[in-house]
Amino acid sequence: MLTDDNSDPGGDTARLRLVHASPDAPAVDVTAESTGDVLYDGVAYGESGYVEVPANDYTVQVRGDTEGDDGDVVADFDVNLAGGQVYTAFAAGYLSPDDEPADTPFDLVVAQDTEQTTDRTPRPSEGTPLHPSGRPARFRAARERPDSPRWWSTVIYCLCNLFPFFTLDMDYRQL
Repeated sequence: MLTDDNSDPGGDTARLRLVHASPDAPAVDVTAESTGDVLYDGVAYGESGYVEVPANDYTVQVRGDTEGDDGDVVADFDVNLAGGQVYTAFAAGYLSPDDEPADTPFDLVVAQDTEQTTDRTPRPSEGTPLHPSGRPARFRAARERPDSPRWWSTVIYCLCNLFPFFTLDMDYRQL
């Protein structure tokens, strides 16, 4: 279960959470290609964490964890992070898919956790469950472990606390 921080990071800032969900990958460092800035240091399988960055387009590099945060780049991914928004990036799949129970290569799946709102944003209809903040209740689930049975290892995270426990039947990489 992941605990969200969907508070407003500010108009020119984005908040990005990394979830390490790649069972055969060691702990990783994640850096911004253009600046070399270290966004995450030593994130192990099953761990997650947030970082705030200026809103921008980034190429992020995933590296094996080293003391100097300068390990070999395993993969790089382009991400667009808008100001005032919160995102979760799932590092999922396998570094060596041919040697694993599921033939699923390593990838980064980015989900936007907050919504850009406008005057045209639909208002909740009568009877819609609301979060204590008065906003509509939201729920998101992701199955990011490729070798898990459909019912067993679904990573579920709630964007509010209104839902009791229940089971989902999801395909891998379904969000």
